[in-house]
Amino acid sequence: MKIVIGVPVGHFIIPWKFTRSLIDGVLNLVNNGIQVKVLMTEGSYIDDNKTKLLAKALQHEPDYIIMLDWDHTFDPDDLQHLYETAKDNNLDLCSGLYFIDTGYKRPCLIVNGLAYENYPEDSLFEVDTFGAGFSIMSYQAAKAIYEVEGYNRIGNWGEDVSFCHRAKNVCNFKIWCDSRIKVGHLRFQSI
Repeated sequence: MKIVIGVPVGHFIIPWKFTRSLIDGVLNLVNNGIQVKVLMTEGSYIDDNKTKLLAKALQHEPDYIIMLDWDHTFDPDDLQHLYETAKDNNLDLCSGLYFIDTGYKRPCLIVNGLAYENYPEDSLFEVDTFGAGFSIMSYQAAKAIYEVEGYNRIGNWGEDVSFCHRAKNVCNFKIWCDSRIKVGHLRFQSI
């Protein structure tokens, strides 16, 4: 099994908490017999960075591509769990659960155009949009979505919403979230 991990870093210094999570997660995958390649891009626009990463990852023809935002932290086995969830359930797109912390915990999930705040605990469930900062996609899904503009923004939508819109509404893939995998988000912390 071959996985490419993509990290769009922009023009930022990557926090140690993320770096430690990434190193431990990659070592865990490798120790479980999975071939892993880590790719990074740097640039001013996150949607462009993620789309460039998708193109680079596809050149390696992996079974799966994992996309990680640099402002996340996770346990060493979370990458393995995300991979196993996708593989065991034959999923093309899946994300772990993380939150936008604006004074209360709101998950980075949208269903029927609204934030999905009453999501099923410790479950695998379908959504319309996920925060793609800790997500996995099959090679087939990545290739199809890349061919229709990848993460490039649609109007005022963010890159993750644009990506999920293309995945679901243009390429007809189902989008899943595994709330058993809870990821930390450093977004509003001082880095």
